[in-house]
Amino acid sequence: MQGMAIDELIRVEQASIPLRAVRELLVNAVVHADYAQEGRADPSFVV
Repeated sequence: MQGMAIDELIRVEQASIPLRAVRELLVNAVVHADYAQEGRADPSFVV
């Protein structure tokens, strides 16, 4: 998702979610994942 701002006559793309927040989300997902878990993922739950 991106927003847009007009700076003079130049279009400037702006992320609607700060990139720092996206990076933190990905790092937390990897660091806090339970790698001891066995079995298959439930495909009905996968988005």
